[in-house]
Amino acid sequence: MRVLPLLGYLALSSITLAATPPKATLLDLAKKKFAPRKLTGAEEKLFTNTERGEPASALTGDDKQDDPDSAGTWPDDRIIHAECLAWLCTESEASRRVTYRGIQIYGMRIDEKLDLEFAQIPFPLKTWKCAFTDEIILRHTHFAALYLQFTHVKDVAADGVKIDGNVFLRDRFRAEGEVRLLGALIGGDLDCTAAQLSNPNGKALNGDGAKINGYVFLRDGFKAEGEVNLLGATIGENLECSGAQLSNPSGIGLQASEIKIARSVFLTDGFEADGGVQLVGSEIKDYFDWYEILPAKNTRFDLRSAKVGTFHDEEKSWPVEGKLFLDGFTYDRIFEDSPLTAKSRIAWLHRQPRDKFLPQPYEQLASVLRNMGHEREARRVMIEKNRDHANFTTRFSQEWWWYNVFGWLIGYGYAPSRAFFISLGMIALGWLLFHLCYVRNIISPTDERGYVKDAAGQIVLENGRHRFSEEYPKFNALVYSLESFTPLLKLDQSASWTPNANRGVTIHFCRLHFTTGSLARAYLWFHIMAGWVLTSLWVGGITGLVKS
Repeated sequence: MRVLPLLGYLALSSITLAATPPKATLLDLAKKKFAPRKLTGAEEKLFTNTERGEPASALTGDDKQDDPDSAGTWPDDRIIHAECLAWLCTESEASRRVTYRGIQIYGMRIDEKLDLEFAQIPFPLKTWKCAFTDEIILRHTHFAALYLQFTHVKDVAADGVKIDGNVFLRDRFRAEGEVRLLGALIGGDLDCTAAQLSNPNGKALNGDGAKINGYVFLRDGFKAEGEVNLLGATIGENLECSGAQLSNPSGIGLQASEIKIARSVFLTDGFEADGGVQLVGSEIKDYFDWYEILPAKNTRFDLRSAKVGTFHDEEKSWPVEGKLFLDGFTYDRIFEDSPLTAKSRIAWLHRQPRDKFLPQPYEQLASVLRNMGHEREARRVMIEKNRDHANFTTRFSQEWWWYNVFGWLIGYGYAPSRAFFISLGMIALGWLLFHLCYVRNIISPTDERGYVKDAAGQIVLENGRHRFSEEYPKFNALVYSLESFTPLLKLDQSASWTPNANRGVTIHFCRLHFTTGSLARAYLWFHIMAGWVLTSLWVGGITGLVKS
């Protein structure tokens, strides 16, 4: 009795199922959309495999045939029209059929302009060994991730693009035009490892104002003809340019002014820039590594007003003289493997243009060396600062006298012992000269009581020399020199003895006539004045009252 109702139910269900048409596939939707044009084999594979979550691949396994350089000769079954890709990304019913794996295209050529401006694309787009024959427009597009690897393109216009994950333009990615990421927001890394960008008359990579939360890799064979512009960009991790080759001889190779980097910058391992490297006003929190560079004749480093945590460089990577700009460059430390002697670091400072004097780079270097415990090297840097300043003073001005004469005598306050040792030399010289003058009867007592006189009151001569009283203070050339040289020192020698200008040999020079005694008197005056000057300088230098 129960069998009949069950059979009836099954028969009714069969009729209902037979009446329900099968659900249209993504390929069916595409054929309907692009009819009457017949889809290419590559396009059919794109729609079918994407719906399955699989790559759409036309690779042959032959490296030469699969190289995007050969894309111009690829047959129709390897060609996708850009309108198909744009429809798949933007048409609501079609994009719902795309799995979380996104669109994966291998070994195909995309013809015509791909325009995805303002599109909201919730899945990744990945190409491998592909070629785009026209411009890619991604202005204000929102992607989950973008991977254009070993892919050849023309211009990429992606101003304001938002990428939740990574952007890979790497593994022999090549662009014959500008890759424009103006104001882009990238949640992961911007990886251009081994990419080749060519736009010789403009910007090869333009990331002006971009914000990248991860790393920026321009390394390991990355080449750019034209400017790489990261002006005002913000990078959450490192900027790594190790092994990169930048060529823009008449302009800027790497423009990274006003950039903010949360970690480090690496310009190392064969990095080469034929053009300017500009980091004006940049902020680099951790390391700025600048070594194993291949300097070109046009390499220019502009670090004005940049701020760095630890600075790591080497001499052979410095640009030639006149191509280094350091005014306002500040850093907390110099890495321990970098040159730390005053001689080498002064040579580094002298790579700056020498047309004007800028004190800040010297002050900054000396401050860092002092904080690192290299006090002696810091003093030498400050002495060199003043020496260089001397070249920019007006002759015989007050400033000129300090930087070229008085300041030099005490190392501008950083080497006061120099004036002290000069003072010792002056005292020794006076000792010798005054001794010779005494021997030649040029030094005379200042009081007649110093002479021995006969009964008639005449000064007694002995072997042609005056005899001096035993009761008069004896002449001591060393003490006389010391007392005359040292201000306020009284040892009774200067008060008792003096060079006699009327004695000695007469010297004729042109129409002038003077005696060796008058020369001795003139030297005594010079000796006294030098003593005042040198003593004041080295005492002031030691006490810190005189310093520049």
